[in-house]
Amino acid sequence: MRATHRARVAVLPSTARRHQGNARSLRVLCQAGPPFLIPFQNAGEKEGHSLRLYTPYPCVETRYINRPDGYLALGSYMSGANASGTRFPETQPIMMQYSYEQGVEPEEKTMRVYLHGSEDLPAPTDPSVRLGVGGGEIVAAIKFEGNATKEVCEKYYKYLVARLREDIGPTSVPDDGRLEFSLAQYGPLHSLSPRLNEILVHVQL
Repeated sequence: MRATHRARVAVLPSTARRHQGNARSLRVLCQAGPPFLIPFQNAGEKEGHSLRLYTPYPCVETRYINRPDGYLALGSYMSGANASGTRFPETQPIMMQYSYEQGVEPEEKTMRVYLHGSEDLPAPTDPSVRLGVGGGEIVAAIKFEGNATKEVCEKYYKYLVARLREDIGPTSVPDDGRLEFSLAQYGPLHSLSPRLNEILVHVQL
C-alpha cells in the first residue's frame, strides 16, 4: 500500500515546491491590505498542504452554472446592488463549492464571497443572491497556479484526499463516492498573469 501511494503522489512531483512558493505569495497578499482575505487560523503544515480553522464569517452567495454569471451576480451586490446601496471592499478568495458523484458532471454550484467591514448586511435586490455564513470548519488546503478546470481540480482533490487519509486516517475524508470540495481563487478576474488557486477539503479529526 505504501508503494502504491508513492506512485499516486508522483503524479504531482512539484507540489511541495509550488506549495512553498505559493505560501509566500499568500503571505504577501495578507500583508498588502485590501483586498481583504477570509480570516483563518493555521492548524498545521504538511508537505504540500496545510490545515486551517475557519471561524464563521458573513458572506454573500449564489447558485450558478457558468462562473461569469456568478462573478457578475456577487460583484453587483458588493458594488451596491442591495437594499441600502452599500458598497463593500474587495475580498479574496472567491469560493466555489462542488459536490457531485464521481464521473457525473456537476450541474449547479455555489459561489460565495466574504463580506468585510459592515455589521449590518443589506438584503440583496437580485433574487438569485442570498446572504449566508461560511466557515465554522477545519479544512485542508493545497495550492496550485493556472487554469482551474474540472479535470485539474479533481486531480488535486484526489491527491489531497490520499495524503489526508494516510497522514490523519482513513476516516478523515468520507469515502462515499462523492467529490466534495471548494475551489478558492485569488487575484484579479481578468488578468494574463497566472492565478493562485486552492482546493479546500473538509477534514474530520
